[in-house]
Formats: sequence, C-alpha cells, structure tokens
Amino acid sequence: MVMVRKIIFNKQKNINVTLTSTPTTQA
Repeated sequence: MVMVRKIIFNKQKNINVTLTSTPTTQA
C-alpha cells in the first residue's frame, strides 16, 4: 500500500510539474 501511495504521489507531482511548466513555455 505504501508503494502504491508513493507511485500515485509521484504521478500527481509529475502532472503538477507539467501543468505549471507548460503554460510558461507556451507563453
């Protein structure tokens, strides 16, 4: 369960990074 939680956390982290970095690169 801990590993799954870690993977989900990493996925959310990656999504947040792409969401925050994409608008700045496009603009």
